[in-house]
Amino acid sequence: MTWLHGRIGASLSLPPSSRPCFIRLAIHLLVGGVRLKSLRSHLSTNDLARLFADGGRAAGRPSPLPQAENDAVVEVERTANKYGMVSLAGRYLLAAEILGGRRVTVRIEENTLMFLDPDTAGCCAPARTR
Repeated sequence: MTWLHGRIGASLSLPPSSRPCFIRLAIHLLVGGVRLKSLRSHLSTNDLARLFADGGRAAGRPSPLPQAENDAVVEVERTANKYGMVSLAGRYLLAAEILGGRRVTVRIEENTLMFLDPDTAGCCAPARTR
């Protein structure tokens, strides 16, 4: 077996080969050509910058994710942790402490990021008073 050890610290075990070759790894889980899930890389932005500076390049086909339009609105659902923070694109954002442990909808517009609680859709309607 041949062991490749990258500058970042990742190792890969390969069968013996009669000649050197280049290996590219991409992690997208596809079923019938449809993207089911993309796995997050363990490399930091600094690691990627160093790889590109050393002559690395993007491997394989382009990402199977569709390109977002300029005026596109994206909504995703996440569960806020006990402190009311939501993980989005590898970063934690404070939604609201009161939402801790609840499922929230994150709406992303061009210049706005909104956190919506789907369980309180009608909570803002005026209440009747006696």
